[in-house]
Amino acid sequence: MNTAWLDPELLVRRIVPGDWPSLERVLLSGNVDDPCMHPRLFEIIGHWLSVNTKLKIHMHTNGSLRTTKWFGELGRISADHPDRLRVIFAIDGLEDTNHIYRRGSNWQKIQDNWRAYIAAGGYALWQCVVFDQNRHQIEKIKQLQAAEGFRDIRLRYSGRQWADGAAKVTELPTHAGHSKVICKSTTSAERPPELFINHQGDVSPCCFIDLSNIKVSDRYLGIISQLGSNVPYNLHDADIDSIVRGAWFDWLFDNWQTNRECVKHCRDNLRDSVIIQQAPII
Repeated sequence: MNTAWLDPELLVRRIVPGDWPSLERVLLSGNVDDPCMHPRLFEIIGHWLSVNTKLKIHMHTNGSLRTTKWFGELGRISADHPDRLRVIFAIDGLEDTNHIYRRGSNWQKIQDNWRAYIAAGGYALWQCVVFDQNRHQIEKIKQLQAAEGFRDIRLRYSGRQWADGAAKVTELPTHAGHSKVICKSTTSAERPPELFINHQGDVSPCCFIDLSNIKVSDRYLGIISQLGSNVPYNLHDADIDSIVRGAWFDWLFDNWQTNRECVKHCRDNLRDSVIIQQAPII
């Protein structure tokens, strides 16, 4: 069970307003926990909004946590910063199907929370992973999201399976690999570079190389230790520039064409594919 939180004071110290004029988007995602779990989330949101005037925050949640009062306050923050705080509600079906994948979720609570957020003026998006059990409901889901005041809907298709191999997610015909790793953390003509900061303050190119993930951490922490003493990789010990220009990222950039996580997710294209209905969400 995770008991660590990313300290807002650490972000204030390492992400200084005015030093990041080109930063366009921050994604608050539940790689370990739902962002709503953070006890000081509003402080974190407030700091990111202060970094520059064009930065947008995209926050993912399943909508099952907190209260309507809390979501109403989140909606007011979104309304006070038009088009800069967007909340993506991960709702994978309707009342009779959402709980199949979102186990333990309560439809009424989710519905009450999204309504409180939207009623307060919050910018809301609906994201749905398409499974066999909900694919027949897609048109009804689209109708509901529009009627409830969501701005748009994302349909997500994936190649993942559950642990028992059952209930495989619908795959796209274009679910094919590439001839080489295409890393999203690098600058290209199509997209700016990205970085991932986990709840412990570790910095890596993406969430697939999350140093808090027990499936990959031992290997990568072992590699870091072999690179030399005091190799920076955590915001508690160094700033982002020192980490990105240091031996840890040098190793990743030198080895991403053969590195296991890079090949699996960014060459063989096992990443989720997102189909945007209506306008692109940028």
